[in-house]
Amino acid sequence: MLVEVLGARLQTLTDSSGRFVLSGAPPRDLLITARGPAVRPDTVFLPSDRDTVTLYLPRLVLELAPVEVRGERVE
Repeated sequence: MLVEVLGARLQTLTDSSGRFVLSGAPPRDLLITARGPAVRPDTVFLPSDRDTVTLYLPRLVLELAPVEVRGERVE
């Protein structure tokens, strides 16, 4: 997932467990956003006196068009 600080041109990717580190983040209140394929994006407020944040990215259910499969017997 892509995680970024809004308005700061600072971004990173999560690791396989969903954790991330934003090195070089400015020492002020921040808006952190995360997004990725097949998940609903989330944006959270991170006050300057905190150094951890939890984002919730629920999976999106994609409805696909029906598919018709035909086969024929091969001898």
